[in-house]
Amino acid sequence: MSKKSIFAAALLALLALLIPVEHKYDKLFRFFSLTLIPEGLSLSSGFEKKIYFYVSDIIGLILIATALIWYRVSPKRFFANPLWIVFLCALASIIASPFVNYPIAYVRLLQLLTPIALFSFLKTALKSEERTQITQIIFAALFIAGVFEASVGIAQYFKQAPLGLRLLGETNQVSTFDIQSGSRWLFDSLTNRKAATTVIRAAGTLPHANVFGGFLVISILSSYALFMLIEKRKWVVAITLPFQIFALCISYSRAALFAWIISTIIWTALIIWKKGLKNRTVKATAILVALSTAICASLLLQQFSNRGGVVNYNSLAKGSDDVRTFHQHTALQIMKDRPLLGLGYNQFSERAQKYFPVNTSAYVSRTGPHNIFLFLACETGLISLFAFMSFIALLLWTAIRTQITVESATLLSLLIGLLFIGLCDFYLILFQQGKLMFFLTAGLLAMNVRRDSEIKIAIDSPMC
Repeated sequence: MSKKSIFAAALLALLALLIPVEHKYDKLFRFFSLTLIPEGLSLSSGFEKKIYFYVSDIIGLILIATALIWYRVSPKRFFANPLWIVFLCALASIIASPFVNYPIAYVRLLQLLTPIALFSFLKTALKSEERTQITQIIFAALFIAGVFEASVGIAQYFKQAPLGLRLLGETNQVSTFDIQSGSRWLFDSLTNRKAATTVIRAAGTLPHANVFGGFLVISILSSYALFMLIEKRKWVVAITLPFQIFALCISYSRAALFAWIISTIIWTALIIWKKGLKNRTVKATAILVALSTAICASLLLQQFSNRGGVVNYNSLAKGSDDVRTFHQHTALQIMKDRPLLGLGYNQFSERAQKYFPVNTSAYVSRTGPHNIFLFLACETGLISLFAFMSFIALLLWTAIRTQITVESATLLSLLIGLLFIGLCDFYLILFQQGKLMFFLTAGLLAMNVRRDSEIKIAIDSPMC
């Protein structure tokens, strides 16, 4: 690879490794931030008033500079995707809102710039002959990060407490569900272990168990790809994959579990189409995944039953779904009332309150639409939503029309799984970690299908 590509690969691998351990740096501007609130602007105690940034924000700015200055990508090409319309709509929504004179609103907007810049860089900057290698490097980085997260999550689960990894992003706020004697798995029941009647869901160093589950979907699919692609040390993937699947299971994230199942089915179908059913690596992967799934299901059947929403449906699952239904109706009201620019980027928590009934509980009012499309439309309007959906439609249309490779099959399967998560939760558009997961996957897919398109054009054109 060229020096430019080595630099880009290192930067992208670092970004992938940082996703689950993103630390929020806010101490530098902590007290200064409070002086920026404009006179007359009322903010709730739950609104984040501090200026903060992530290392990934700096990487995003470096990627823009690298693409435009070092790679000499034309601005017209770099900014020629619908995501930049989403960014402009988000900017316009702030200008048209009560937050127009509040600097924090624009700082938050810069954190939307990072994932969009990541996508644009991957789509436009890298040379076609180097993209496969860079994709595999990023798969390896995601695999390493996934193994680390699985280790942390499993340790949390069996300790039933955080591990004290605050500097890596671990939170003390935990998600739980009730179960008799606090049984964590089958062996606790067999040994008559007695503990608290709640079980803490594993979250690793991510902000919530659902986000942890979503990241493990990415690392597991990356593991599939590596198992197919690497010639040596397949045993490393084979040994660690069952632990990643177990860690995904103990997140008890319904959206992540179903997204993993959907992605795995699509990936298997595409790989069989590409490699054939008799391929030894395909068979080995299928057996490994099936065996791991069966073992996890046997060990955690009672826990899944108490959690609800996976093997059965109970009051806990219904309560979660009721909150989602409530916010879906609220979102539709907001979209009807403010179709052009929404409530304002990053302002749902502050400005949606007037759409809630008077007796709405604090728990419900602190959250929002658990759907990335509805959430985006509520905050930035229908033009932004249309641009975002156009971006997804164009990417999927290009992907299904190009030649299948292990890389493109993995990324297409993963993107579809993430879109399923996006229909059930909002963290892919709200949390920094979620945005990086989604747009890194989308960018890698765009990069790989672009490569295939270029190859096809080169073959078809006698002048190439």
